[in-house]
Amino acid sequence: MIEGAAQAFTKGCFSGEFASCSYACPLHLDIRSFIEKVQRGSWTSAYRVLRDGFIFPDIVVELCEHSCQEHCARKLCGDPINICELEKACLRYVKSKEAISYNIPAKPNKIAIVGAGLSGLACALRLSVKKFQVTVFDSNDGYGGILRDHPKAELFLEDIKRQFAKEKVDFRFNTRIESLDMPEFGAIYLATGKGGDDFGLLDSWNPKTFATAKHGVFMGGMLVGVGLLQSIDHGAIISRQIEKFLPTGTVYEYVDEYPIEKSDRYINVENKEPADLALMSNADGYTAEEAIAEAKRCFRCDCKNCLETCEMLDSYHKIPSRMANDVYKDSLVMEGFSSRVITREISSCNMCGLCKTGCPTAVDISDLVLFARRDRVEHGNYPKAFHDFWLRQMDTAINEGSAFLAPEGHETCSFAFFPGCQLGASNPDYTKESYALLTQQLNSDVGLMLSCCGAPAYWAGEEEKHQKIIEKIRNEWEKLGQPVVIFACATCARVWQQFIPEANIVSLYEMIKQKPHQKGKPFVEEAAVFDPCKARENSQMRTSVRSLATDAGIKLNELQFHDEKAKCCGWGGHIQAANKELFDKIVTNRIEAADLPYIVYCANCRDVFAAKGKRCLHILDVVFGLDDGSRQVPNIKERRDNSLKLKQDLLKQYWNIDYQIPVLPGEDLQLDIPPELVQKMEEQMISETTVRAAIAHAEESNEKMFDPQDNTYISSYIEGEFTCWVRYSQDDEGKYKLHKVYSHRMKFTV
Repeated sequence: MIEGAAQAFTKGCFSGEFASCSYACPLHLDIRSFIEKVQRGSWTSAYRVLRDGFIFPDIVVELCEHSCQEHCARKLCGDPINICELEKACLRYVKSKEAISYNIPAKPNKIAIVGAGLSGLACALRLSVKKFQVTVFDSNDGYGGILRDHPKAELFLEDIKRQFAKEKVDFRFNTRIESLDMPEFGAIYLATGKGGDDFGLLDSWNPKTFATAKHGVFMGGMLVGVGLLQSIDHGAIISRQIEKFLPTGTVYEYVDEYPIEKSDRYINVENKEPADLALMSNADGYTAEEAIAEAKRCFRCDCKNCLETCEMLDSYHKIPSRMANDVYKDSLVMEGFSSRVITREISSCNMCGLCKTGCPTAVDISDLVLFARRDRVEHGNYPKAFHDFWLRQMDTAINEGSAFLAPEGHETCSFAFFPGCQLGASNPDYTKESYALLTQQLNSDVGLMLSCCGAPAYWAGEEEKHQKIIEKIRNEWEKLGQPVVIFACATCARVWQQFIPEANIVSLYEMIKQKPHQKGKPFVEEAAVFDPCKARENSQMRTSVRSLATDAGIKLNELQFHDEKAKCCGWGGHIQAANKELFDKIVTNRIEAADLPYIVYCANCRDVFAAKGKRCLHILDVVFGLDDGSRQVPNIKERRDNSLKLKQDLLKQYWNIDYQIPVLPGEDLQLDIPPELVQKMEEQMISETTVRAAIAHAEESNEKMFDPQDNTYISSYIEGEFTCWVRYSQDDEGKYKLHKVYSHRMKFTV
């Protein structure tokens, strides 16, 4: 992976960075930290933040125009925070402004600063605090520069005196420097002010390094055309440039960490309450209590939208930029090994894209996760077991379960129904009834495309496999004459939009709405609509489903998350094998969002919720009167059987084709599985088909162990990246009973 490629996915994220107001501040005060301390009434701590940022706090607070207030997120829902008055309040209520001295060993380096204005003084103070030997030259009889003529000069000079009180700086006033040939100094800073002497070096000044053509001579402040407050910032920057220069004599390019364009990035204030300025009881400024009240209006901006809306990000307490850094570290593969610090995390993402919808800069963590998964697959170090179960299900859908057919007697068609692999697996009648209705409405000019869209391969990072599936689907669609494709599944529709964009697509629910049909019996009087996450960008599908439900006489309620804010049911991204605890948490959060029954239009949503005991009706249950929400969720084997039986029935009914369902190993065994093991098998994603194959293999190969204590046999069976262990017995009539079953999401080889 190219360095920085992972970070590119989260480039727009500003979580953990300064607030917008700090980027607008000419001295980049950490306003969030300052406000937090004012909110607590901790004036001493607040003053330290001011002094660290402003260097000369009394001067800056008095002279600053407070552009930060123009870039305050609070202005989006009320008045901006009155930073100016809060800073003044801090200066009034702090008990002591005494400077702090740090016990640092003296450094031998000597530095000359020409000019005792604010820029030169800022540089001198920063360097002297770190115990460099600083000499300040000025032709005037004292420090302050142009501030000496200001009406509040006395206040300003007192602030300067206070800040230098504990530092040893050699001030040489009434001294005009005629030449910069001063070999005793390791570096020189020219800060002679607006129109000051530049010693012929101004044209050579490099704004990226603050250096000049003369080695060791730096220049900045009002001499190079910046304003008074920005000249203080120049002094601080040049102090750091000099620090880096002194050890090696090398000049480094300054990296601006506070680009002004970042001052217009704001947190999402959609759910924030508007609030007016705190009242000021007198003209002298806020009382301490009033200042605290005003400070409490501040959002202390630090965007955490994605963490607040996504259970995965919240569970790992990791902002996107840090996650991207971990993905990058994970990509550093050496001799087949990587750090693998984020494997389970990238496997715990539903890849639903919800984070993007609430992000002010549209950062999509699912794109980063997909990138990481593909990178791990490419290097062969992504645990295949995390997706193997679903990939094997997908293989069944695109092979034994697939069929691409135009109406009987035709080679092409105007429409084609693509129900997806899960609709018929959940309930074959969903697909049968839908296709029958479409055939009636469209005068039999509708073909059938039974297959999987390849989402499992996409989610698994198996890019090559997914591309092959897409190519096969595209070729079959073209053979059918490029018909309008009708979708029952929002995920399938989204995959087609992304990878076969030339296709004209429509939802099944729009088609049902467009034509008269036999309305189903309203099993519930009131329900909440649960939108699948991939329907966020499909407003027509969402609207049609609601119309079908209300037409059936159901009173609908909206969940807190709906339409463009729809959340994943938990199924997306196949996180169950990697993070069962998180999967269960997500599903529980979704079903507890409302006490009402749910109307869904995704088969996975329906079965995930129903498996947890939530009463849930697919919209097709409502339309065709199929189920009142009490139908049991089919187990793994039943889902496969449903899919293949669906294909068999449809091919026979509409094309008079006899399709023979493949017989799997052990399918003819008489097998007794206790109910508690049935539940365990579902939780561990062990199919009865696998158990039957394991017993059949053990009996045929005799690769089994006998336990005389209970007269049972133990054997293992490898299926893909999955190893199943069974303990079973056989009675005198040849019937097998399963006693124990468990699995490893790995395979053992000899």
